[in-house]
Amino acid sequence: HRIDISYSVVWSFFILRGQPVICEKERKIDMKTFNYEITDPIGIHARPAGQLVKAAKEFQSKITIEHNGKQTEATRLMSLMGLGVRHGSTITVTAEGPDEEEAAARMLVLLQEIL
Repeated sequence: HRIDISYSVVWSFFILRGQPVICEKERKIDMKTFNYEITDPIGIHARPAGQLVKAAKEFQSKITIEHNGKQTEATRLMSLMGLGVRHGSTITVTAEGPDEEEAAARMLVLLQEIL
């Protein structure tokens, strides 16, 4: 399982004592994303979907789950179950927001525990 992190250099210009000053800062441009293969014999059904929704609601970040070209927010129980994720399917989980690192890590651990 992989969590990708991307950074870009951002240049900021400031005026200090009448002279322009250039400062280089790192700025995150990508969200946390990972793929996970479902090992549960039934796939994503009501109980694990409910656990995923509950965990996703604990974070400020927007967490999405994608499968076979369909995507839904992880906080939407019926949409999550409607993805039709079965045993052996690979899902892509994305977290974007202020606590995206923690959200992605928590979702990965939860998926490993329940699916």
